[in-house]
Amino acid sequence: MRSLHPRHPFRIARIERRSVDNVFVLLEQDGCFGFGEASPNEFYGESALNVFERLAGIHDWLKHRSIASQADVFALSEMLQSILSPSKAALCAMDLALWDLLGKLHKQSVCKL
Repeated sequence: MRSLHPRHPFRIARIERRSVDNVFVLLEQDGCFGFGEASPNEFYGESALNVFERLAGIHDWLKHRSIASQADVFALSEMLQSILSPSKAALCAMDLALWDLLGKLHKQSVCKL
């Protein structure tokens, strides 16, 4: 978890934020690293701490998984939906990290994948 402080406050109708606590994910496979990030939103009942705890809870489960193709990312994402729900922020962070990792494993941008 890390507290971020944007240059300008983030404002919408219901809130103004001068800082935000985000959760970062790092996945490693075959010497490549995939990065993901979650920005939990209190409006949806999420906090950085509960997203962090959900993600920490899948650490051992993830150690026994690997990806080699887009189909693997889709399959893992589907499994993660049932494990991480209802946390959309945790799902987002994992989705970003999986796609980033797959791109790096194949030496391609996520856009090209």
